[in-house]
Amino acid sequence: MTLHSKSIIITGSGGFVGSHLVESLIVRGCNVKCFTHYNSRNDHRLLKEISSKKSKKSKLSVVTGEILGRSIKQ
Repeated sequence: MTLHSKSIIITGSGGFVGSHLVESLIVRGCNVKCFTHYNSRNDHRLLKEISSKKSKKSKLSVVTGEILGRSIKQ
């Protein structure tokens, strides 16, 4: 199965495992939407390392919020 051009959403993507999964999927050509827990600093934790790489930025979008749906910010 090829993952190229597939759209994938990853929850918990700001952590160590999630951010590495996101990076691996981007390298394989996926369009990745990352869902991270909202905090007052709007800090995406380890995702900021990936977001700063211009060649990968076009395939990455980050959504912050709570998985329970109480607040979501794009």
